[in-house]
Amino acid sequence: MAGVVPLISDLTALGVAAAVFAPGAVTGLVAMAASLAGMLVIGQYRDAVAAPLRGRIGSLVAVGMVPPAVLGLVLHSSAALTREALLGTILLLSIRSAGGALVRLRRSTGRLLVPAVIIGGGQLGRDIASILGSHPEYGMVPVGFVDDVEDGADLPLPLMGSLRSLDKVLREQMVNDVVVAYGPGRDEALVPVLRRCQALGVTVRVVPRFYELGVELSSEEIWGLPLNTLRPPPLNSAPWLVKRSLDVAISGIALLVLSPLLGLVAALIKLTSSGPVLFRQPRVGLQGRTIAVLKFRSMRVNQDSATTWSVENDPRVTRLGRWLRRTSLDELPQLINILKGDMSLVGPRPERPHFVEQFGSEIRSYDARHRVPAGLTGLAQVHGLRGDTSIVERTRFDNRYIDSWSMGRDLSILIRTVAAVVKDARTNR
Repeated sequence: MAGVVPLISDLTALGVAAAVFAPGAVTGLVAMAASLAGMLVIGQYRDAVAAPLRGRIGSLVAVGMVPPAVLGLVLHSSAALTREALLGTILLLSIRSAGGALVRLRRSTGRLLVPAVIIGGGQLGRDIASILGSHPEYGMVPVGFVDDVEDGADLPLPLMGSLRSLDKVLREQMVNDVVVAYGPGRDEALVPVLRRCQALGVTVRVVPRFYELGVELSSEEIWGLPLNTLRPPPLNSAPWLVKRSLDVAISGIALLVLSPLLGLVAALIKLTSSGPVLFRQPRVGLQGRTIAVLKFRSMRVNQDSATTWSVENDPRVTRLGRWLRRTSLDELPQLINILKGDMSLVGPRPERPHFVEQFGSEIRSYDARHRVPAGLTGLAQVHGLRGDTSIVERTRFDNRYIDSWSMGRDLSILIRTVAAVVKDARTNR
């Protein structure tokens, strides 16, 4: 409920401004919709513990003013839209402030409160339990601790289980909020647990390490303690719908425009070696599901491609295949995978099931790469990690891409990919 208040506030503010300065005009409604979309993209509708306005004023003003201003310049009606933007922003800040105060008031009277589990039963965890118990305006009621300790008799709230049993605790207690205060366990054991929480739709808030030194900035506070709210998984965010829409549009247009080139490559493969034009290979994609990835065949027909690592100067590669690989033209049929939804333009490169099983048992966080669909290109690839390169480093870049995903980063990766392909083609002529 508390998370809905900012959305209602913004709809009211921007709607009033549009009605005053552009009654019945489509441009006013478009400007309003653009501002709301901007709020959604930058995460303005995630529930904040104290529903504070400070720290958000700059982004609210920017998103309230920029879309109407740009639209006004395009449509040559800047005066009316500028007035709409000014009034909308003033109302937006005012109503947001009043809405936040109302949320805090209702929380202080015991309403709009949600149960929360604290990970870590040390002094920091106890302090958080005390703060949340004494200050209901933050909207969370601590119900217990999760920690890898043998005895929780001296804890102020029940010890509900170990980190390994966190899933069960969250389901049984119907808890959707977790506060991480750390504990005696190692951070590397905590990472997969928190990723699992995110996958379940649980809001995870973390007290940053060395917060006493001001090392990390935080957007929220509870009685002098900073909190960082982990971003929800990209698949659960509204901008991901935009990403999927662009995947469909770009792959569809590319297949149409490149169809003469695709036909030429197919004919050359058929004329220069025996076997099928397209090579279908099982690869692992989203959530570990197997997908059939399409490529132009660049090798002689063989039976060991599923379990044999491809290396430079592989004798199985045909003469035409080497050229296709140098120019990355062998990857173009994957545009069909993207159009179908098996893959995305940008994401971790898909690997064969045999190697996924091997790397998953050897490399920490390797399986976490499968939290998003596989991609035609990715952050690892634009850093030169292609072919016979370090899987550990690829894994690091892939997970970093997922954890910090944005449409801007996708655009950057696509531009760098095109530049790299052109450079490689010129170098290897």
